[in-house]
Amino acid sequence: MKIEQLLEREPFGKILEVTLSRFFSEYYGRPYQVVWKKLALYERFVKAVRSDGERFYCNPFLNIIFAQDADQSVFDFLTVNYRHTPHKYRRQLQKIYVSLVANHYTAKLFTTYCLDIKPRLPGSSNIVILGGNNRIRLIDLQNKRSWDILKDSFDLEYMISELTARKREGSWPFPRLGTIAHDNTWFEAEYVDAVSLNRLTEEESSPQLMKQALEFLGVWLEKTVTSCSVESYFQSLVARIKINCDAALFCKQDRDMIGEWILSAQNILGRLMVDSGELFVDIADGHGDFQYGNILACNNRQVWIVDWEHAGKRQYAYDYLVFSLYSRFPSGLSERILSSLRDGDYVSQRLPGLSIRMARLLADNKKRRLMLLLFILEELLWSTRENSNPCFLQQSGSWLQLKQEIGRSLNYINDSWAEQRVSSQNLG
Repeated sequence: MKIEQLLEREPFGKILEVTLSRFFSEYYGRPYQVVWKKLALYERFVKAVRSDGERFYCNPFLNIIFAQDADQSVFDFLTVNYRHTPHKYRRQLQKIYVSLVANHYTAKLFTTYCLDIKPRLPGSSNIVILGGNNRIRLIDLQNKRSWDILKDSFDLEYMISELTARKREGSWPFPRLGTIAHDNTWFEAEYVDAVSLNRLTEEESSPQLMKQALEFLGVWLEKTVTSCSVESYFQSLVARIKINCDAALFCKQDRDMIGEWILSAQNILGRLMVDSGELFVDIADGHGDFQYGNILACNNRQVWIVDWEHAGKRQYAYDYLVFSLYSRFPSGLSERILSSLRDGDYVSQRLPGLSIRMARLLADNKKRRLMLLLFILEELLWSTRENSNPCFLQQSGSWLQLKQEIGRSLNYINDSWAEQRVSSQNLG
């Protein structure tokens, strides 16, 4: 999420104040004060004089906070990372907007909030601060270092998942870790000049980059594949979904609706087991949010996989399905699931680096149906967790969209099973 959405979802300013003041005080070994406030219109035109501190300006629409005396490196960072949008109808406007934001003389005019930080941060003119769903990221562009900091009142498990994945032995495409806080609330890492795939122009993008990322994913998953009873895995998903639904943001109507979805999924699973007996599913330690925004390209040659905060055990197919079905953009997901039920090639055609194991799963109609059933529950778990923080003020837009898709998706899977049964009986 961008800061624009975070301001609606949570008391972002207060969270940012507490998070950064605590981090700066610990990291630099002296007390720091951080104050967030909305900018008056005139403040965008005048220079703030701070003898003992520094003012940073926030552009919530581009999700960036930068110092008053920002260096050219900051504006270069802005240009490279935000000049292109995957939405064709916005591209020309975005280019114009970014060119104005990435200009020393006009950048502040497009900011709406500010951070007053004192004392002054070392090297502040080369620092950018980025908002995130669960973390705040600081980048020192001059020294090529970054810091990921857990937001105040957020689940520490996000950081533990990230660090566990990135400490795995071997050579993997993510930046090298540096210092890690004793309580795992922040970590330092190498910063690489790379751009997410969804921010590359058509000329810069290459199928080879995506193939490279997917081939890495296949190797990563194969390291931890184990077989698990489908019934056992299904029940573990249901149990965790129910825990998440106890959060304040979920009303009785939400809980009743989710209960109906779970019952429907249980009935479908029961029918599949009647047909096939005890079922098993491949489980692996996956990324958990494998999508274009978390795959970076460096010099259009090397890929990096970032943001492992959702890493954990799920069905082997999960990351492939998140990517190929665009499930982080839930609108229309049920129709994409329907297309996948009808033809496994619908998924495989979107995966240029498909593993042998995944290809076999997609080729088998029964396994594909089971895979998609579990995927719906995994997405339900993912989204309910993302809305379970007690400090949130409203449900996320993606959850509101997903609610419109789950019931239809389950109906499509049930209809697919019924059609297969009729076809089998006719053949018999």
